[in-house]
Amino acid sequence: VSARYAMRYFATVSKSGSNAHVEDKVLASNPIT
Repeated sequence: VSARYAMRYFATVSKSGSNAHVEDKVLASNPIT
């Protein structure tokens, strides 16, 4: 697997599916909000 393909894969995954999970993690770890 080329590094270029892996980077594109991770960029696509983080753009599409992970945003909601990242926001949930931030909100869960931030008791102020």
